Amino acid sequence: AEFNTATMDPEKYTHYLQPDYKAQLQELYSGFNASVGEAMVAGGNAFSKPVDGAVMYNFGTELIVNGMADKYVVNGIDYRLETGASIKASQRGVVIYASEDTVYGNMLVIDHGYGIKSHYYGLGSLGKSVGDTVQEGEIIGTAGISGLVYTENSAKIATLHFAVTLDGVFLNPNTLFKDGIVIVG
Repeated sequence: AEFNTATMDPEKYTHYLQPDYKAQLQELYSGFNASVGEAMVAGGNAFSKPVDGAVMYNFGTELIVNGMADKYVVNGIDYRLETGASIKASQRGVVIYASEDTVYGNMLVIDHGYGIKSHYYGLGSLGKSVGDTVQEGEIIGTAGISGLVYTENSAKIATLHFAVTLDGVFLNPNTLFKDGIVIVG
């Protein structure tokens, strides 16, 4: 079998693999899931792409990172960007998290209601604060280098890790760009 290989900041990737960090992350995600935002996504609403960058790794891609045996599965879409590129909200919602994390870098999470959250990791700068209401396509930050980043010939690459969760389960964003999400109930 052929695997995709990637290189990432070795120190941060090692930190990412630590059980105490994984536990910390679970706690953070539990907090995201507990947030019940104003229902802002109507049935069938599609999401727009957060950036115009090239896709490095798509949802579900299995990577061997830094030659380590543990597979890393991409739970969103990793976009390659130019530093300073605009990052936009993929759907209207309320910012429930805007902070820096050791591994995920500058993070912003938007609650769209109905248990749906969009996640933007590795931003160069955050343009919004917790409690801000954002509209689809509104600029929420810029691309840069923060957190666990991919490297190429030892140079860090500006990327955006974009993910969408429904009740804490990661969805393939590509289907949301195409078909949107159907709200039942």
